[in-house]
Amino acid sequence: MSTTATRAPTAQDALELLSDEQDQILELFDRYDALVAEAAEADDRRELAQQICSLLLVHVQAKREILYPAARAALDDDTLVEEALESHAALEESIADVQAGDATEPRYDAGVRVLQEQFVDSMEQERVGLFPALRASSIDLEELGGELGALEERLLDADDQLGSV
Repeated sequence: MSTTATRAPTAQDALELLSDEQDQILELFDRYDALVAEAAEADDRRELAQQICSLLLVHVQAKREILYPAARAALDDDTLVEEALESHAALEESIADVQAGDATEPRYDAGVRVLQEQFVDSMEQERVGLFPALRASSIDLEELGGELGALEERLLDADDQLGSV
C-alpha cells in the first residue's frame, strides 16, 4: 500500500499543507462511505480504513512534533494548542480501535464512522481557531510547512517500508 501518492507537496505554507491533507483524508472517508453503501467486501473496507488510519497517524504526529511546539512559541495563549492535543488524543484512541477491529463485524463500520466524526470535529476546530491564530502571528508558515512536509515524508516512507515487509 503506497500512501505517498496522496501527499501534498512539502514546499508550501504549513496551514495550506495541513488543510490539503485534511481534505485528502476526507475524500478517503467518502470512499469508505461508498464502500459501505455498496456492501463491499470486508477486506476492501479494512484496507481503506488502514490507509486512513496511517495517514491520520502521520498527520497527527507531524502536528504534535512540529506544529504545536511552534504554535506554543508563537501564540500568547496555549488554549488552542491544548484543545487540539485533547482532540488528537481521542482521535488516536479511535484509530487504535479501528486498527484492532474486525472488518467482518457490523460495529467495524460504526467505529470508522466515529473516527470520521472525530476527525471532522478536530479539523473544524483547528480551521476556526488555531489556524487563523497562527496566520495572524509572526510565525514563518513557509518554513514550518517545509519542516512538516519533510517529517511527514519520512514517516510515510517508514510506513510504506513496514507495509511492504
